[in-house]
Amino acid sequence: MISKGCTVGNTFTVPFTKDEVEVLYITYQQRGKTIVEKTLDDCSFGDNFVSTGLTQEETLMFESLIRVNIQIRARLKDGTVTKSNIIETDVDKILKDGVI
Repeated sequence: MISKGCTVGNTFTVPFTKDEVEVLYITYQQRGKTIVEKTLDDCSFGDNFVSTGLTQEETLMFESLIRVNIQIRARLKDGTVTKSNIIETDVDKILKDGVI
């Protein structure tokens, strides 16, 4: 679930480390349109996971009650290109819209 109008952290399990990655994208789409895209510079890594955050402004760009598709794509330093399965989640509603 993405909490609309909030700051949100997302953590994903990945089969690589930061030292192995050359290029990385985490793409968030609704209705087939990219709403937010994060890159390697927007991420932090741990043992087999990558984390990124969404700002209040970014979560406000999502439509409430519409599914969000998330996918990670990466090119590793050895030339391997990989992708995650598409992750589907929901966006909740808020009563007071806008940045606070």
